Amino acid sequence: MPAARIEKCFTDFIESYTNENNIYIGSATYFLYSKFIIESYGLPVENRYSVSEIASKLKQAGLDKVIVNYLIVRYLDGMYLLAQLQSKEETFWP
Repeated sequence: MPAARIEKCFTDFIESYTNENNIYIGSATYFLYSKFIIESYGLPVENRYSVSEIASKLKQAGLDKVIVNYLIVRYLDGMYLLAQLQSKEETFWP
């Protein structure tokens, strides 16, 4: 079951996207989704949304399939990059 703090982040993101209908870099909506990714990473796996849960909630909110796909890729990429940054075995170079 997802932790309350990421549920709020995700709900805030959906509301912002619904109102603004954009996720441009630097926008409030972009920031909210980034916050959701960062907050998710800080939690144990069992307290995060699964990729299928994220996709389902985005579709339920009426987001276009292209946007849903983009957000899923961004989520996975963000989680991977955060893991790389935290890794003590590898040095990450952006």
